[in-house]
Amino acid sequence: MGVKIKILQVCNSYLPYRGGIETHVASISERLAREHDVTVFTTDPSGDLPEEEEVNGVLVRRFGAFSPGNAYYLSLDMWAELRNSRFDIVHGHNYHAFPLFFSRYADKTRFVVTPHYHRHGTTGFRDLLVKLYKPFGKKIFQEADRVIALCRYEKELLTEDFSIENGKIAVIPDGINRADFRGLEKGRGKRNTILCVSRLEEDKGVQYAVRALPLLNDNIRLEIVGSGTYKERLVELVVGLGVSSRVDFYQDLSLMLLSTTKISTW
Repeated sequence: MGVKIKILQVCNSYLPYRGGIETHVASISERLAREHDVTVFTTDPSGDLPEEEEVNGVLVRRFGAFSPGNAYYLSLDMWAELRNSRFDIVHGHNYHAFPLFFSRYADKTRFVVTPHYHRHGTTGFRDLLVKLYKPFGKKIFQEADRVIALCRYEKELLTEDFSIENGKIAVIPDGINRADFRGLEKGRGKRNTILCVSRLEEDKGVQYAVRALPLLNDNIRLEIVGSGTYKERLVELVVGLGVSSRVDFYQDLSLMLLSTTKISTW
């Protein structure tokens, strides 16, 4: 085995919180932990989770944070700890929360950034804050050794908004763990079903699938799996469009349940 590298992942939230960034960071952290020393600095606004624990080979350290409406995740305790930390590689995540900005302050050899960049906020007020934050956020990309975009579209946004030179930014899409899907059987139903699995927030765009449903044949159903603050608005939209009989909501389903319930019909 080669020399172990000390790697720090910095993100606003981590398992057991669920979401795209949480899953992304956990997946790469656990794989890296097979050969290297991996630590995650994250926040826990609730204060209910252990301040420090090992999860699947990864040392997870949680800090209290100010997070109104599950946003911003301002943690001065994390910032102070980062200023006194030393790692070979620091990998910061999520431009739209403060932990990535604070990750700049850690003593490190290499600084990698995966911004999950949207360009806009989810509300008018948050969108204004994103614009005001831009001169400060730009420092992140100026100091980064490498920037990882999850798709070409995100790369284009980052290049346009922050003038990141092409040689610094790479596109590495999210992957899947094929082992999670072994043994799952494809449904044999006769209906045509659109399946949306997502955190139910406005920026995820599930509402566009709902609005498209009246334009499609009556035998096409929409199955929505997830939870979030936007669910009530989605239910209101479904009722308002008169498609309640063609839409079902689910949450907290395992992969096995997804394979055996009517959600898997094709």
